[in-house]
Amino acid sequence: MRDLPLVSVIMPVYNGGKFLASSINSILNQSYKNLELVIIDDGSQDCSKEIIKALQQADKRIKFISRHNMGLVCTLNQLIQMADGRFIARMDADDIAHPERIQKQVQYLLNDLSIALVGTGYHYIDLNGRKIGSRKVMSGEGLLKASMLFGSPFAHPTVMFNADVCGKSLNYNAEFEHAEDYELWLRLCWREKLKVANLTEKLLMYRVHSSSVSTVYADEQLNAAYRALRQFPMIKQYELFGGDIKRLFNSQSGNLIIEYLRLVRANAMDNTLSAKSLGIRILIAFITRTRLSVSKRFRKS
Repeated sequence: MRDLPLVSVIMPVYNGGKFLASSINSILNQSYKNLELVIIDDGSQDCSKEIIKALQQADKRIKFISRHNMGLVCTLNQLIQMADGRFIARMDADDIAHPERIQKQVQYLLNDLSIALVGTGYHYIDLNGRKIGSRKVMSGEGLLKASMLFGSPFAHPTVMFNADVCGKSLNYNAEFEHAEDYELWLRLCWREKLKVANLTEKLLMYRVHSSSVSTVYADEQLNAAYRALRQFPMIKQYELFGGDIKRLFNSQSGNLIIEYLRLVRANAMDNTLSAKSLGIRILIAFITRTRLSVSKRFRKS
């Protein structure tokens, strides 16, 4: 096991005491043992610091500092700087990792050392840890890159990076707070044109609660995502051709076939995406939206 690459699991913590011990233990109990768990307590006002220190006494693989509050983006970037691993995995302080999550992601990255990041599928759990749903994720590099038009195809706490491949691009941009992960995916996929992947296996329990970023800062998150998209010439051209990225995002646009033609025309300017992958993703968006619409009408009847 010592010959296998070191993995740094990075975990930002802010008032995470309620679920923190189970989250940390799910990493320490991984089948893959050659890892370090790098934690920053970002000025918590609860018992988080005491929980981490107690667990650190029992397992020296925990690397931990506590400081005043500086926000999530700054904390994530500092965690990356502290990480010694060849591979860097994200983990949130309220989620639970499958015991073989790290092992399977490491094996995938070792099989193709040109891949920049790999995510996984996941289950949703409630405050009591009960499974309340699942999320199937898309796979295939072209499809994932085209999916960026409709939202994030990766769940942030599932991803593992190959730090060597990402290089200096592995950092979060504070200008896109609340959508800093989505902006990073766009930058790695569209600007740097790096390879990305998803394991369809569900290897994380993703906790849903009212204080999550996507709930508390929903509007700010969407606006930051739109700004992240508009950095790219293809999106600027698409909107010049009459497209509306706000309606396209999450498949809300009126006629997705027309949007496809606009996007193909805009994409021809710099070939950010493959036309085939773009067409497949538009078709999936159309079918999924139609099915949901029919389902909603049926439930109302």
